[in-house]
Amino acid sequence: MRDNYAAKPTHMILQGRLAIPLPSPESIHWYLTSLPTSLRMSAISSPCVIDTPDSLDGIVIIAESHISVHVVKASQVLFADVFSCKVYDHRLVYNELVAQFQFVSPPSYRMITRFVPT
Repeated sequence: MRDNYAAKPTHMILQGRLAIPLPSPESIHWYLTSLPTSLRMSAISSPCVIDTPDSLDGIVIIAESHISVHVVKASQVLFADVFSCKVYDHRLVYNELVAQFQFVSPPSYRMITRFVPT
């Protein structure tokens, strides 16, 4: 196994209710552009952000897996996830999310260790 790679992939899932105004497609794009760099990960695609009447969705593919953000407009809820085989600082992910987006209250999150067959 390569250095800095976890024995088991880690998946961080976050959710929180957003304040008005909802984030713009540009702010989602900026978050998906800056987070891989902050985590010392390698983006292998440009962020893709889609704005529909019901949702605002974005994803960036990283060499280590993916980072995504989904905003459900009607409920003002933001969901985000970071899935990576590389070890990363989940506190940095949380702090950057809170700094970038306006939440009514602090978002919740959980860490999931994914099973990898041997």
